[in-house]
Amino acid sequence: MEDYDNHVDCGVFAMIYMESYVGDSVSKWDVGLCPESEKQVSLLRRMRFKIATNILLHALNLHSQKIFDLAFKFQSEIPEQTRISIIVNAIKNRADRDPEKDVRKENVLKIDVDK
Repeated sequence: MEDYDNHVDCGVFAMIYMESYVGDSVSKWDVGLCPESEKQVSLLRRMRFKIATNILLHALNLHSQKIFDLAFKFQSEIPEQTRISIIVNAIKNRADRDPEKDVRKENVLKIDVDK
């Protein structure tokens, strides 16, 4: 089994805990998380999507209507195969836009003296 050591999704975990809190004591608190695994990776991916959607489309977001209109236009005016191609290419080229950070345990607290 692959070694998972997630030091990236702290905010997502915090949101999951905050969303699931109903006032029970910690011993009765079930947030629905599973151990680190591919299943958890999938759960976190869906949760990030849900959080981003809520932020982007929230009534207090001044740009939410524009984002909704763009998403609606993308869905309704672009053929499905073209949409899939755009999404696949965006995923493939993600590293070019936003390179992954080195978040291994030994590097998390490492001081960068070159800055």
